[in-house]
Amino acid sequence: MSSLFFRRWSQEVKFQYGVLRSIFDWTIIVYLLLPGLVIFSFIYRSWWLEQPGWIEDLPLLILFYSGYFAAWTGNYRTFILEADKVFLIKHPALFIGLKKAGYIYSLVLQSSGIGLLAILLMPFFRYTYHLASDQILAFFIMFSLLKWLIMAIKYRLGSINCKLARGLACFFSFIAGSWMIQLVFLAWEAKMYPVIILAGILFSGISFILHIPLLSKIASFEEEQLLEKRERNKYIHFIFTFSPEVEKIPVTSRTRPFLFKKSKRLYKDRTPENGFLELFLKIFLRNCQHWSSFLQLVSVTAAALMFVPPYWLKGAVLAGFIIMLHSWLSMIWEKVTLSHPLTKRFREDHDFLLAKRKAIRYLLLTGISMALVPFFFRLLLFS
Repeated sequence: MSSLFFRRWSQEVKFQYGVLRSIFDWTIIVYLLLPGLVIFSFIYRSWWLEQPGWIEDLPLLILFYSGYFAAWTGNYRTFILEADKVFLIKHPALFIGLKKAGYIYSLVLQSSGIGLLAILLMPFFRYTYHLASDQILAFFIMFSLLKWLIMAIKYRLGSINCKLARGLACFFSFIAGSWMIQLVFLAWEAKMYPVIILAGILFSGISFILHIPLLSKIASFEEEQLLEKRERNKYIHFIFTFSPEVEKIPVTSRTRPFLFKKSKRLYKDRTPENGFLELFLKIFLRNCQHWSSFLQLVSVTAAALMFVPPYWLKGAVLAGFIIMLHSWLSMIWEKVTLSHPLTKRFREDHDFLLAKRKAIRYLLLTGISMALVPFFFRLLLFS
C-alpha cells in the first residue's frame, strides 16, 4: 500500500511540476516570480518590524474569518485513476489502503495550508492585537479541524445530483458555519480554552464519522475518481480560465436546457429560412458564453456613449461598435451552424443565407438599441 501511494504521489508531483513549467518559463521566473518573492519577503519582514497603517483599523474578527474562508478550500485526494477499475478495484486491500493513505495525506496537506495562513498573520496577531502564543496555536488547530469537517461535508454534498439543490445546500452550510464561527471567535478572544477544545473535538469527531466509513467502501469508485480528476486538473483549468486565446467550452451535466425547457416553435410558418433562424436563436440564448459576450460588448459601448464628451467621438464609438458587433455575430453564426454536419451541408443554400442575414440584423438592432437607451435616458434626465 505504502509503495503504491508513494508511487502515485511522485507521479502527481511530476504532473503538477509539468503544469507549472508550462507557464513559468525562464522569463516569467526571472522577471516576475523571483522579484515577486523578494518583494514579498521584504514586505513580510517589515510587518515584524513595524505594523502597516491599514491593519490598525481592521477588526480582529476579519482576520479570524480569513481562517474560515481558507477552511472552505481544498478537497480530499485519493490518487485513484480511471484505469484502477480494471485491476486495482479487484484487490480491495490495495484499493482501500490507497484511499486511507490519501485520506491521511489530505488531512496533513490541508492543515499545512492553515499553518501557512497562521504564519502569514502572525506579525499582526503578535504586535497589533497582542495575542498570546497559545491563542495563535489554538487558531491553527481549530481551523485545521474545522477544515477536516468542511471537506467531509463538501464530499457528502457532492453526491447530490441536482445542481441547484447542491448549491443551496453549500450556501446554507456556509452561512450556518459563519454563525457558529462567531461564537467560537468570542471564546477564542476571551481565552475560553475548554470551549475551544470542545469545538475541536466536535469538528474532528463529526468529520471522522462522516468520512471514515466511506474509506472501506468500493461502490463509490466513480464519485471518488471524478473528484480526484477534478482536483488533479484544477491548476490546468485555472490556467485556461485566464488564457484569453483558449476557448472555454462550458461543461454541463444537465439533461434538459435551462432555457426553453418545453421548447416550442418560434414561427408558425415552417419555412427553411425560419427553421435555420429558430435553430440559431435558441442555441445563441442557451449558450451563456454567447449572450454574456454580447452583453459585454453592449455594456462597454453604452458606458462609452454616456461618458465620452465629444459627440463626434460618440459617433465614432457607435460606428466601431456596429462594425465589431456585425463581424462578431457573423463569426458566431458560422461557429454555431457550420460546426454541425447537418447544417454545414446547407451553407450555400439560399434560405440559409437569408436566415443568416436576418439573424444578424435582429441581434444587431437589439444591441444598438440597448447601447443607445442609457445615452438617451441620460440626455432626457439632464436636459
